[in-house]
Amino acid sequence: MLLGPYRDGAISTTDVPRADVADAAVDAALKKKQATTSKFERINFTGSGARMGLTVKIEMEARYPAGHAKAGQMVPGTKMAGYKLELKESQPEPWRQFVAAVISKGMGQMEQKTFPVTFPEDYPKKDFAGGSLDFTVLVQEIGEMRPIEPDTRPEEVQREEVAQQLHEQAERASRSAIEKQVKAALMESSQVDTEAKTKAVTWAKFGPESERAMKWNFILEEIARMEDMPFDEVIPFLCAEADVQYK
Repeated sequence: MLLGPYRDGAISTTDVPRADVADAAVDAALKKKQATTSKFERINFTGSGARMGLTVKIEMEARYPAGHAKAGQMVPGTKMAGYKLELKESQPEPWRQFVAAVISKGMGQMEQKTFPVTFPEDYPKKDFAGGSLDFTVLVQEIGEMRPIEPDTRPEEVQREEVAQQLHEQAERASRSAIEKQVKAALMESSQVDTEAKTKAVTWAKFGPESERAMKWNFILEEIARMEDMPFDEVIPFLCAEADVQYK
């Protein structure tokens, strides 16, 4: 095995998001938290289909319908995952049509259907107003929106907690960006003979992704051996050695 360089800034990472959190972001997150009065809780749903009063977490995307110049093509800005749709008659358009379709088609958990949706003439997004699109909807989860007990702690305590949560999220995003680029650089610069290893495991079939995962694991094991450190400390070590260029 021939390892690529990885010490003393040999690997450069670019456009890494900073782990800083602006006061405005904390204020906005706190305001959103205080305005949230209910949360989605999945239920062990065994019925024939979702019903009024429940909430479905859906994944969806739209395509242009037959007769359109772009028929069959995906519509930009319509792909969404994890959207919580409350099944109630008071939903505004076009969501009322989604509610009707989910219920009339008896959609259950992990069931997917395609149906047309017509947008009202006064819909805020002018590109969609008055038009129809074919939406493919997957019901990911079925649950209920249950009330949240109000947080009665002092606002400064809540704000500090929210700030800490945002900071941890920002740190994870920053660390993930560094790790991704460090991995790509070492995978490109290192020479690892995975063929002999895969041939030795005669009962397994290795695709390209499996071989890449094996190569990365060999690289990490070799660095752990050379640096005389535990395996789980290798990636933090590599990130600390990288030359990090922040956004």
